[in-house]
Amino acid sequence: MTAMRPCQLCETEMEPHLIQGSTRRLWTCQNCGMFHAEKEEAAVTLSFQPREEGRSDSETILSRMKATLSQETTQLRMLHVNCHLGQTLCTAEKRGWKALGVDPRRKAVDLCRSRGLSVFHATAERLPFESSSFHVVYADQVIDRAENAGRALKEWKRVLRTGGLLYLSAVNWESRSASDVSCKDWTAEQRFGFTKKNLGRLAERSGFEFAAPNILGEKRWAGLLDSVVSSFGGGNRRANKNSRGESVLELVMRKPLAGSGEANHSQRNSARAA
Repeated sequence: MTAMRPCQLCETEMEPHLIQGSTRRLWTCQNCGMFHAEKEEAAVTLSFQPREEGRSDSETILSRMKATLSQETTQLRMLHVNCHLGQTLCTAEKRGWKALGVDPRRKAVDLCRSRGLSVFHATAERLPFESSSFHVVYADQVIDRAENAGRALKEWKRVLRTGGLLYLSAVNWESRSASDVSCKDWTAEQRFGFTKKNLGRLAERSGFEFAAPNILGEKRWAGLLDSVVSSFGGGNRRANKNSRGESVLELVMRKPLAGSGEANHSQRNSARAA
């Protein structure tokens, strides 16, 4: 019999299921809804396809984040986690940012360096940078592929400056049952499945606070925060999608100013209780 394991978010014991068409196990938390899959041995090699990655609208995202950080007089520094071919790094550099990247795949690192980009071989959970090094950490669909999601978030918070911003996205597993998940849905590298509620909770638990919703625009925030921050609703607006046509959760988190995180967390808890 397969042993139960604790959820990384709420520590409730999770129930195991087999992913359809695979011998890989998927655990689901009945309390917070998080999915967690065991590592697939075939994924250890970290497959890499030389294609243009990422979001076609990364320039819009970076522009909004830069406007939010406009009080900074120094050159903005950005870290792109799992930067693939470095297209977002190029976009940031064109805007005058100092952009660095990390990727666990040697081929990705070599290709980025051949393009003149500053990219290092590293994982999301262990970054080769000093604390408080960046104004922005950009992590597009990385958190659901991390070895340990909570540890990755804490590491991203470590390298952010106080008041710095984290762009975070993940495939939306809202309203999915673990027993319905097939190997076609769950890629070899994927480790976690998030919903709009538990992704925000995990980020908060890791020490982040929600940034202003207009950083991404109202349409992109609709449906994500309605169950996290009650004042931002809008279920009639469209969800964002990735290149595979999957609905994607997006949020921008902030590393709190000294002393502000605990106060804001208490205010949110009071609002939820009300």
